[in-house]
Amino acid sequence: MNTMSKNHLESPVGHYQPELLILAPESGEDLNTLSFVAQLLELGVSIELDENWHLPTAPPKDLSAYKACCFPETAKARYDKDLNAFYRNGGFLGYFKYYPVQTDPQMASVHHFFQSYGRDVYFWTLANALVEGGLSLNNPDFARTMETRSVSSMIAEYRQAMFARYDRPIEVWRNWGDPGYTQFLSNFILAETLEDGEWLRLANYCLQTLNDSKAEALTRRITENQLEDTVDIHSPMMGGLLMQRGVKTHNQPWIDSGIELTRFFLDHCQIMNGAVVEKWMRVMWSESMLTAPTLFWLARVTGDKRRIVDAENTVRAVAAATHHANGLWHHWADQRGTKGAFWSRGAQWPLLWMTQALMAVDPAGEIAGFMRSEIAKTFDALQRFQDRDRGLWRLVIDEPETRLESSASGAIIYCYDRLREMGLMDPKYGEMIERAFTGLKRLYYRTGVAATCRGTAMGVPEYYRTRPMGYHGNSLFNAAMAPRSSPDRPSASEMLY
Repeated sequence: MNTMSKNHLESPVGHYQPELLILAPESGEDLNTLSFVAQLLELGVSIELDENWHLPTAPPKDLSAYKACCFPETAKARYDKDLNAFYRNGGFLGYFKYYPVQTDPQMASVHHFFQSYGRDVYFWTLANALVEGGLSLNNPDFARTMETRSVSSMIAEYRQAMFARYDRPIEVWRNWGDPGYTQFLSNFILAETLEDGEWLRLANYCLQTLNDSKAEALTRRITENQLEDTVDIHSPMMGGLLMQRGVKTHNQPWIDSGIELTRFFLDHCQIMNGAVVEKWMRVMWSESMLTAPTLFWLARVTGDKRRIVDAENTVRAVAAATHHANGLWHHWADQRGTKGAFWSRGAQWPLLWMTQALMAVDPAGEIAGFMRSEIAKTFDALQRFQDRDRGLWRLVIDEPETRLESSASGAIIYCYDRLREMGLMDPKYGEMIERAFTGLKRLYYRTGVAATCRGTAMGVPEYYRTRPMGYHGNSLFNAAMAPRSSPDRPSASEMLY
């Protein structure tokens, strides 16, 4: 029997009418399955979910209960006759009938520039093809069911996944840069907010393993960058995290490793219009703000005041080049004054790096005031461009015909929560943030979220409008669950007011 208190549904079964039955492979969900589910959640199609909010591996009722069906190709021998009968009786099957299951172990990892793009474009096509079966888009009953899932159950699922993945001997840490960085943020926020000692132990173990594996970055064994004498941004990203956590926990070896990784990057970087950026760059990117929090931490732990100047110059140069007067952020700007579109993550990154930087500086200082002003302008703009029905922001924020995007939306919530904790954010944005959190719950599945834009590059506006999107298991949305986890706990907006 399902139990539900207001906004805290423990099981979806019986609370909506599924229109589409999509089965998971009996051997377990692969990246193909997750991508397919992500596309369907983005469309708001009411798919059958079991009591654990997962796809079933076998039909829970007669196929006639559904408008359409799609099974994994591995289920063909078992269900082909049933699907043929379903089709003869008027049920809808896509022309592909079965969706492909990932069987090649070499395709097990999502390559940023190849595998995930093609996968998500393919399954976006399959999901839209199934709509011909009369499926309802943005099904209201399904949306309400997803929105009222217990956040505590979502956290428990994420916690279990983290322990299954990492609570074991790990010889070398290879998850550098992002999404490793945001995964660390989420795990530390959840463990500390919930006062979960075992989870904190695991997060510390993972960071210690990263610390012990710093040679992976220092010898460039983890990079996709094939340019000589160039160091990826992974080094200062994780170096800043090590220094931040080292200061908080009085762990000098972490601080020392953070210093070493950051100095390694500084020996192989360039200065562009005052900003400390990667050597290969020829335009100013909004995410070039990344080095600022790391440089502030470096100055704090070493006493090297030159790094304060470098950090301040980076913040101001990136803002001058990419922050528009309307409050939105261009993803890039070149030396001729040409600027990129207002891509969703083009706003996420400077918000995130300024939020992280404010943890390392004097809140009463001039640069803190500048960053707070830039952040306030951004949140004012976000209020104007938030989708009122779904609560998220668009792939290109000011273009309402582009798709809704989840990773930037999750990061915006994360920044609001951290800034409120520091007493540096106006609570007037609370309603907007809670609307975004509710919207992201519609897209949540198996520890991750749908509608996440795949990585990008410099490009024309059409490039940003057409980015593939899919499933992402390490969104900052996970961190946003922490203050919203208990039925007995006040809402995050109430706590932060």
